[in-house]
Amino acid sequence: MAGRSEHLAQVAHNERFLGTVDPGLFPDWYGTIIFYTAVHLVEAMFARFDDHSQSHPERNSSLRLHYPEIWRHFRPLYDFSMTARYQTNARTMPDAVKFRESLARIRAMIADCEKG
Repeated sequence: MAGRSEHLAQVAHNERFLGTVDPGLFPDWYGTIIFYTAVHLVEAMFARFDDHSQSHPERNSSLRLHYPEIWRHFRPLYDFSMTARYQTNARTMPDAVKFRESLARIRAMIADCEKG
């Protein structure tokens, strides 16, 4: 299992890559990068509490049950990434700015959880 620092390093790595991707040209990859950045933020939070998830369903369940406000912003990212990764017609993103805002909200809510 990766530790907190490894997850945070992956967040930084993903965000550097995100800055190189044009959401207008590659909305599928843009949304997928945002989703996996959120995954590593969540896993870093879990690691801080000595918890880890083994799969997307396990992570989703834990978020839904224990962190419903984070889940509310995480779920659309998950849904879009599933569409982008597994459906060949997923070449448009509903709103790239909205996805970036969701990621920022997830980051802020996790920071609040970790303070308390």
